[in-house]
Amino acid sequence: MSADIDVLICVGSADIHRLMSSSVKSCLRHFEPLGNIYIVSNAVSEVRLELERQDLRSPTVAITVIDDREILSPKLMALPGWCRQQIIRLRIDQICSTSLAASLSADTVLCRPVTRTDLFEGASPILYFNRYQHTSSHLDYERRRVRNVAQLLRVEPVRSLPLGDFIMDLKLLEASHLRLLRDYLNDIYGDEAFLHILPQRCESLEDKVTFGEWTLYAVFLLDVLRVDVPIRNSHNRFITQIHSERELALFRDDAHVVHFVDKSLDLTRITPLLAKWGVA
Repeated sequence: MSADIDVLICVGSADIHRLMSSSVKSCLRHFEPLGNIYIVSNAVSEVRLELERQDLRSPTVAITVIDDREILSPKLMALPGWCRQQIIRLRIDQICSTSLAASLSADTVLCRPVTRTDLFEGASPILYFNRYQHTSSHLDYERRRVRNVAQLLRVEPVRSLPLGDFIMDLKLLEASHLRLLRDYLNDIYGDEAFLHILPQRCESLEDKVTFGEWTLYAVFLLDVLRVDVPIRNSHNRFITQIHSERELALFRDDAHVVHFVDKSLDLTRITPLLAKWGVA
């Protein structure tokens, strides 16, 4: 398989001067099957200025910046930023030009080459789930999210619930499956289905456990379409989630992709890692 894979990066105002440029640099440097990069943001001018300041360009990869309002209706634009990003990712096929595209979070950095072997089993994209090395509350929380999403899809999460944690901040999404998902939701909820299923507020973890774009996609594949998809455990190593200063201190630099979850993490402690990975 040699087809390129476009990458979508959703960027909020808080991301622009933190890790956005490193996220883009890491994609250019480490994402082996890279096609083009599409950045969708509610702060287009600031994003473009930062890309220029960082001199982020490539002779082979086009970087296109798009306003949220070009993707979302006025009603959807009224939703909180976290919700808007969920919808944009679930419309990645309407933004990117490749039939299979990757969503990369703007606070997530590729620190080693991500190859087709990491992403595919044969010709099929791998569906990753996660487990942490030590006992944690994350799995219980994510299984709550699976149950909530399954209720929205009106299905029993027979295959998805045991796996539980589908939060992968580098995620492959197939255009054909996304179209089926949106049609399925519209059949249940009518036009603008996302208005009916997204939380009206997302200020707390309790708000956010009611929905999740990657979980929705996984439950739809596994328990609605029941596709035979290759499944792989990330072991918090293919993609590592760093939630706190303590986890940052314990990080052994043994992952391919790192998601710096907490936006209050001290950037001065992250910068040496970015320099080591060649994406500072």
